[in-house]
Parts: sequence; structure tokens; C-alpha cells
Amino acid sequence: MKVKYLKRRLAEVQEKIETHDEDSFVNDDAISEISSVFSAFVTEAQLRLQDINPLGVEDYWLLDVFSVCRMDADFNAAFERICVSTFADFDQLYALSCSFFYRQHIEDPHELTSLDRYREIMGRVVSEDVCERLIAKLRKFGVLR
Repeated sequence: MKVKYLKRRLAEVQEKIETHDEDSFVNDDAISEISSVFSAFVTEAQLRLQDINPLGVEDYWLLDVFSVCRMDADFNAAFERICVSTFADFDQLYALSCSFFYRQHIEDPHELTSLDRYREIMGRVVSEDVCERLIAKLRKFGVLR
């Protein structure tokens, strides 16, 4: 299934929902349709993550899907693979890093903190110097405190 098809279907479902009164209850057909479209998105995201071809900036949508579903391991794997394909572009890495901190979730309090997780992942992708420059920029612009 093509991602563009899923996006179009999602837009159609969203349009249907927006035409209803906000205080009304969603009917079973709408819930079923939303579930069907979203399930297809998750399946497509997992298939893309398993694909041996490199992930690039056009694959940012994977981060959205895995974030919403709280699929942290898949989120981290997609984040790392996208970083690997853009590691030579500092500005692109910064934008991707912003996405990491805005979208990531930690379910288990024993998990690494998001900054520790970020350092661990980026340590496999870029030099320590580049990682620290990214963190400094994230702090400068308020993404990190």
C-alpha cells in the first residue's frame, strides 16, 4: 500500500469528522474507518522500517506513527536510520533532533532519559563533537533545558 494513498484516506476521514458537530459522539462506522486507516499506517511504517533501503528525510512520517503509537524501539530505530542518511548535513540533523525531543516518549521510568537516549543513538552516527554542538543548539533555542 502506498503512503500517499494512506495520507489521502486519512484526509478524507478527517474531513468527515470535521463536518460533524464537535460535541456529538463519533459513530461506530467512523471509529472503524479511523482504526482501519491508522492500522494500515502502522503496518506500512513497520514494513518501511524493515526495508533494507536507507531511510531519508522523506521518511519522517515514520517518527510520527511510532511516536503516536508509543513504539519507542521502532521510533529510535527509525530516528537512527534517518540520521545515518543525513549525517553530513548539520542543519538537517538539528531539525531531526528537534523531532526526536518533541515526539519521543518514555513509558518505563527505568529507561534512559531522552537526552541519554539521544546521546547513545547519535554517538553511533556522528562524532562526539558534532553531538555536543547539536545539544548546545537545542539548548540555545529552548528545545532542551
